[in-house]
Amino acid sequence: MGTEIERRFRDFVELHMASEKILSEDSERSLIGEGITKFELDGEQARGLYIVIAIQSGQLMETDVSRHMLNVLRTLAGPRGVIDKRRFQKAVVILMTLTKGLISEPAARAWVKRLIEGCELRVRGRGLFRSRRWFRKIKAVK
Repeated sequence: MGTEIERRFRDFVELHMASEKILSEDSERSLIGEGITKFELDGEQARGLYIVIAIQSGQLMETDVSRHMLNVLRTLAGPRGVIDKRRFQKAVVILMTLTKGLISEPAARAWVKRLIEGCELRVRGRGLFRSRRWFRKIKAVK
């Protein structure tokens, strides 16, 4: 019986994965929630099956990419924890490479901005007055 439930959950997850290039954190949460509620799996089973299915199908997960990008950003920021515009652009290129070009540059810029704002990194201003306007101008892309 357990294998039948797992097989149905696997089919359900694969169906949802087919429509997305990169699995967002929200869809990951909702699919795992569906595994718990609809398929009556426990949390660890649902999360484990979800991860195995994503890896086997070669699907990118936003949580994994974000975790790798946080390490890259911390390395680029150095011991002071400061990101300037040049390092920000390097991070955008690295993110686009990690996602295999599946996202546009504006989306990558918004993603990197969201990661910087979510951790302890600071943004260095540019120019004579050290303006951070270049960073504030980056818009969220959905």
